[in-house]
Amino acid sequence: MAPLVKLASLSASKYSRAVINKSLPGSASCNCFSRQWLLMSTSSQAGAQDGVEGKKQGARSSSNPKSKKSSDPNRPRNPQDFVKIRFEPGEWDALKTDPLYLPSWNSKKVKIISEEDFVNRPTAGFSEEFASLADARITFSWMNQDTKDMIYQDYLGLMEAMNQREKVTSHEYVVNVIAQKYKIMPDRVAAIVQLAHNEERIKVNFPEREIHYEFSKKMDERIQRFIQEVYAEYNEVPPDQFVEDVLEYRGKGQHANVEIDDLYDLDELSKQAIMRDRDLAQSLIDTKVYIEDYDPSQVEIKVNQECRDLIKSHDEMKARTTIYDHLAPSDGNSSGEEQKKGRSIKFVAQTINTLEMKKKNKNKSRKEQNTIVEQDGKLRVATQEELESMSWKSKRNVKEFMLRGVKKGWLDRNQKGITTAWGRTVIEANKSNTVAKVE
Repeated sequence: MAPLVKLASLSASKYSRAVINKSLPGSASCNCFSRQWLLMSTSSQAGAQDGVEGKKQGARSSSNPKSKKSSDPNRPRNPQDFVKIRFEPGEWDALKTDPLYLPSWNSKKVKIISEEDFVNRPTAGFSEEFASLADARITFSWMNQDTKDMIYQDYLGLMEAMNQREKVTSHEYVVNVIAQKYKIMPDRVAAIVQLAHNEERIKVNFPEREIHYEFSKKMDERIQRFIQEVYAEYNEVPPDQFVEDVLEYRGKGQHANVEIDDLYDLDELSKQAIMRDRDLAQSLIDTKVYIEDYDPSQVEIKVNQECRDLIKSHDEMKARTTIYDHLAPSDGNSSGEEQKKGRSIKFVAQTINTLEMKKKNKNKSRKEQNTIVEQDGKLRVATQEELESMSWKSKRNVKEFMLRGVKKGWLDRNQKGITTAWGRTVIEANKSNTVAKVE
């Protein structure tokens, strides 16, 4: 009996509804709302039109974007010199802020029914189930350990090459490059890289622990066999490699009827709307400023003048008194080491001006965190690393948070000289101890 595919468990995707052909300069033809299969393959020239200038995002840049002009349409117009690849727009996220959230659907890997046919299917019928996985817009695929190892190896090679060539690195950019190569989500690449990094650190820090790769191999084989059995029941061919799931259908706007004069061509308006959406996505990608790798423990946060005056007053008061020079432990029997350890405790405070907060809330969110730290009798501005451990930290960057472990290892190896903090390791067992070396 074929596995049941229930209607209530289905999800659909908000993919583009057109196949755009830009073979002729200045012209574009569009086959909207295909009734058969939704073709999502696009050429490398798609979205490379001149004259689309987006607003620059971010605050860090390494050169003037105007100097990036070139006759090559595939050359990126990004203001950062290390950006060598021009990404193609994929699928937006739910908030429509990231045009690279999902890769474009590739109909060559697996065929599913188009979104329009799925939405306009008959609401009443003689069956509660779909006839096939394609009609249900369902895909089954699995990423095996070999593919994960290849992704991690590509990450190691790109980071080393970028560091040697550009003298500056960006985990965010490298993750997007790998995601475009394997046609998967950048968030998935970040998770795979971080998990592989954790496994390598276990080999170094806990050599007595064993990682059972044979279990992972058996799991891969069993799940792939199950996927083949499911597709065989429907006489369909499973994907030969991992593919991302289609997004949940989000509707087509308001349900209210909109009157359009007969003078307007509805197909032409739909084509123009799709072109505008793609041009907007391409402009955001071309002008995106990627976060460069830096040590957050060495970067001070932004504070206002009130914090600066408070630190200045503290230093002046400290110069007039010797109370910090006569700090004694509470217990007379405590040793000097315990006293030093107790004095290394950090006291963190945030200054708040309620009047200024009311003014800024009306305009925009404040960028100043106004956090100060007192340690060993010294008052100073908090660092970015210290701020991230506070409850009033700024909104978290998902990719940077996922990559925080491997990124810290990369900085420790290059800035602090800890060779075993990043990369693959080879464990050599000696008679006396165990030595970890980096490949």
